[in-house]
Amino acid sequence: MRLHPFACLLTSLLLASCVGVSYKEIPVDSAAPEHTHRNRCQGTLAADGACSARIPANKWSTPTGLRVGQAGECYCVSVLPNQVWFDGNRRRAPPWGERGNTLMRFASLRHPDAGYFALMVDVPTVQGFEVSPTARAVETPEGTSYVARAAGDLVLYPNDALGPKGAPDWYYTSNNHGFIWVQIRRCAP
Repeated sequence: MRLHPFACLLTSLLLASCVGVSYKEIPVDSAAPEHTHRNRCQGTLAADGACSARIPANKWSTPTGLRVGQAGECYCVSVLPNQVWFDGNRRRAPPWGERGNTLMRFASLRHPDAGYFALMVDVPTVQGFEVSPTARAVETPEGTSYVARAAGDLVLYPNDALGPKGAPDWYYTSNNHGFIWVQIRRCAP
C-alpha cells in the first residue's frame, strides 16, 4: 500500500505535536512589599521598631542596613510571604533549607547544622570569608529571634556550600540568583 504524500505530511505533523517541548526556565524575582520604599532598614532600630531588607542569594553576606549597638540586643527576623530565590535551577522558599541531593552533599556546607539555602542571620565576629560561629538559622517564616553576641552590622544570607580554597564564595557567585525580602523587628530577648 502506498501512502499519499499529504497523508505522510499530516501523520508527521500529528506525531511531532506529541513530542515534548524543551524550554529554559526563567526565574522570577520576589516582589517588593508595598511598604519597603518607606521602611527600608538603616541605622539602628528603636525598641519594637521594624524595617524591611532585600537579601540577594548570590552574596556571601548581605548587610541589612542595621547597626547593632551592643551585645545582647535581640532582633526578630521573619520572611515576607511568597518569597523565593534560586540555588542553580532549584527554587527555594525561605527560610527553610534542604538536605541537598547526593552531588551537593559532596561539598562542605558553610553551616553544617542548617540545610542548603536556610536563611542565616548574624552579626559576624570574623572577617572576610571565615565561617562565623555566631550565625543562626531563621527557623520559621513567622520569625526567629536572634540575640547578637557583639556590636556590628546585622547580616543575612543563604547557607550554601563552601567553594574551593581561594574562592569560598564560588557557589554563591556562580550558581545562586534571585532575592528575598525579610522583615526585621527589634524585640525583647
